[in-house]
Amino acid sequence: MEFRVIDGNKIKKQRGGRSLREVSAAANNKFSYSAIYQWEKGEATPTDKHVPILLEVLGCGFEDISTPASAALKK
Repeated sequence: MEFRVIDGNKIKKQRGGRSLREVSAAANNKFSYSAIYQWEKGEATPTDKHVPILLEVLGCGFEDISTPASAALKK
């Protein structure tokens, strides 16, 4: 199993047409819309506590919002 890292572009893709505020509200405001923005821009990464909530709200798996570390290093 290869180590994977969160990919902000993939978070944005999984968010689809929902606004940052809509995603935050769907997570019962357990993280702010500005936190999601930072995750998508690569300025920060979700904590271990936030990842399962984010996956549930987005309706996806970890592989859908992450990239193999080896591929991320090539960017």
